[in-house]
Amino acid sequence: MSEALARLEPVAPEDPALLMPPDALDIAYEIADMLRGEVPHWHQGRPEIEEPVEAPLGPEFEDMLDRAKHAAAGVPYIARHKPADEPDERALD
Repeated sequence: MSEALARLEPVAPEDPALLMPPDALDIAYEIADMLRGEVPHWHQGRPEIEEPVEAPLGPEFEDMLDRAKHAAAGVPYIARHKPADEPDERALD
């Protein structure tokens, strides 16, 4: 079984240092030193933008946060998802 699993592993390049230009490789190593040994996600094959996770504090908190952001920017707020007991703000304008 271990032999079969070993065959499924990707083939390592003969000289991995030649996969990047020397100056880019030096920069990647410097960044890896700053990031606790991890190279940046764009060098790991991960997507640049990670999928958002569900808000840990719930939709009520997210709604309050959106209201505060809009108030700080001086922009009118329109709820994306309004609670059933809350009037529609567009009807109040």
